[in-house]
Amino acid sequence: MPDTWNVLKQLPAIMRDPLTYLGDMAVAYGDNVSFNLPDEKARFINHPDLIQYVLQTNNRNYNKRTPQFDTFKIVAGNGLLNSDGDTWLQRRRVAQPAFHRKRLMALTDAMVDEAVKLRQRWQTGSRYRDFVDIEQEMLQLTLPILARTLFDLDVSGQVAELVHTIEHALDYVMFRARAPIPTIDRWPLPVNRRFRQAMQTIDTMAYELIAERRRAGVDRGDVLSLFLEARDADTGEPMPDEAIRDEVVTLIIAGYETAATGLTWLWYLLSQHPHIASKLYEELDGVLNCRLPTAADLENLPYLRGVVHESWRIYPPSWVVSRAAIGPDEIGGKPVAPGTLIIISPYVMHRNPAFWPDPERFDPLRFVGDAENGRHRFAYVPFGGGPRLCIGNHFAEMETMLIVATLAQQ
Repeated sequence: MPDTWNVLKQLPAIMRDPLTYLGDMAVAYGDNVSFNLPDEKARFINHPDLIQYVLQTNNRNYNKRTPQFDTFKIVAGNGLLNSDGDTWLQRRRVAQPAFHRKRLMALTDAMVDEAVKLRQRWQTGSRYRDFVDIEQEMLQLTLPILARTLFDLDVSGQVAELVHTIEHALDYVMFRARAPIPTIDRWPLPVNRRFRQAMQTIDTMAYELIAERRRAGVDRGDVLSLFLEARDADTGEPMPDEAIRDEVVTLIIAGYETAATGLTWLWYLLSQHPHIASKLYEELDGVLNCRLPTAADLENLPYLRGVVHESWRIYPPSWVVSRAAIGPDEIGGKPVAPGTLIIISPYVMHRNPAFWPDPERFDPLRFVGDAENGRHRFAYVPFGGGPRLCIGNHFAEMETMLIVATLAQQ
């Protein structure tokens, strides 16, 4: 167990680079480490058995009432990402049909179409002759995909303003979470006033969008239509507007910057490993022969799938997952007190050499063919695991594979 005083002394360094600190902790103290934070007990676990226990086996004893999710709740409300208990169960049951693979197939044309538009800009735009700011390009790509798949809208001023206002609000709550003064949100500061205005804008725009769609009464094949049509399997009740608002904001948070960042890391990894890029191009040429990909093609592109999942192993969409213990328990034979903060880092778990030989090596073959057979399910957790597995994981895989298949052919 790390010395409490030592942890306190290192808090500034921990805040600057928590991933390095957690990785060093795993090396120094093992896969089941207790330590004290200024106002709570904490446990860092880095073994698939322990992660499975918390996220699946005894998940009912571990909720999301942690600083990580409290921060997102300020903006996203009680969406699937943040809610617990009966609220989460009801919303998951209603929202699940919107993310079935067959329903997602209807969204793939928008993904490919927007990737083609980006490809054409790259081919004809003079500003792309020397270099491409790939992060900005991926942000500009995932925004219209989000607008079309979520709202069946082009990137109008309304949608773009909603997305960017949510991003600004998230920046604020992250600033607030790191602020040394817990009550800073109550001070009469311009930043607090701007945040309140941003939240008013988010609510106004989201509810207007929902109201317009309810009045139209037309199924447009997008995710918002699926939410509006969804009914609770037990009661037959539709999702209330507040719940739809929370899910829309949650999906924007998950589907915009997170998706763009994942794609940025994937292109970076390919740029650093030209032999892997060449093998990917060879597979794409053999299967697609220069035509645009469809959802039906994805099952015939195993190496592409390996590239995507290996990039998520090295740079997972969520670098940390947290839970809070509800009642007393034991994890790996060590007692856990109620209220203990449980910390799981996919970033660190995916570098555990006991489960990932040569973990820093980028090797898509880890996810091709029989390579996954025998691997612990919870050794790879880019989207969490257990009942709270991210509902959008299939959407993310499909979107990423289609974008890469479209752009990498050039």
